[in-house]
Amino acid sequence: MEKFIIDDRIFSVKFSCDISKCFGACCTLKGAGGAPLLDEEVSKIKNVLKTVTKHLSERHKDVIQVEGFLEGEKGDYSVKSVDDSECVFAFYEDGIARCAFQKAHAENEIDFPKPISCHLYPIRIQGKREISSGTKKCMNARMP
Repeated sequence: MEKFIIDDRIFSVKFSCDISKCFGACCTLKGAGGAPLLDEEVSKIKNVLKTVTKHLSERHKDVIQVEGFLEGEKGDYSVKSVDDSECVFAFYEDGIARCAFQKAHAENEIDFPKPISCHLYPIRIQGKREISSGTKKCMNARMP
């Protein structure tokens, strides 16, 4: 179980995303590393990269161009994070961090909605073992 980061409340309290309260905390987890990726998601991301990056800031586009979008190795990949905080695929709209994959998918530009680990948030497999402040902020926004 040492690979899992799970807040104990996940077993007893129903979680529901409320982006107006957390402001996209799932996309901005300081110190938690980027979202874990399945090996098969890497090729899917490569296939939609050009479409997805048009939704990103110039800074995030530059990071992808210079450093790539991927960290780790086969079996242990994750999305690169910017300044050990923001997902490289995050962009801001009205002060809220949002996902470029979700935006492109919602606009029928791509058929890949987002990595499965993003769908499963606040459960994350991989990364640091402590609960980050971003996870606490998101969990506290929806849990008493």
